[in-house]
Amino acid sequence: MQRAALALAGMCAVSTLGLTAQEPLAPTQSLQAHVEFALGARPADCGVHEVTILGPRPRADDLRKSVACVVEHAARKASAWATIYGGGIDSDIATGLMVGADGVIRYFDFDSDHLSATDGRSPLSEQPCQRAGVVDATERGAYFVCEG
Repeated sequence: MQRAALALAGMCAVSTLGLTAQEPLAPTQSLQAHVEFALGARPADCGVHEVTILGPRPRADDLRKSVACVVEHAARKASAWATIYGGGIDSDIATGLMVGADGVIRYFDFDSDHLSATDGRSPLSEQPCQRAGVVDATERGAYFVCEG
């Protein structure tokens, strides 16, 4: 989690992703495809915060809105996700929150470098999250945190 959070510094933009079977997957679409597979459904978009090294850092208020959206979907047992996404040194990395129809919020890390791994590692790792939040780190911007 720390490596991904440290690598994500930069510009914050919110977008909606769509997949089609005939187009090659862009990195964010690959991430969304893995999230959809983990949840078993297409989740509602609570915020895809894309960052770059040279842009402004993620704002805590924007991430808090994303956390509130995920928590609201968890209460309704509806699938949703929010992520901070950007390029690493040799791969695309992301951290985020997702919730499925079970209402359980999960924190995830994604590293596209694992897409070509031959040891069976998944590019998406996840853990249950009893309490999601946001840390506002002035120098590197805000990021998602999870307790429990």
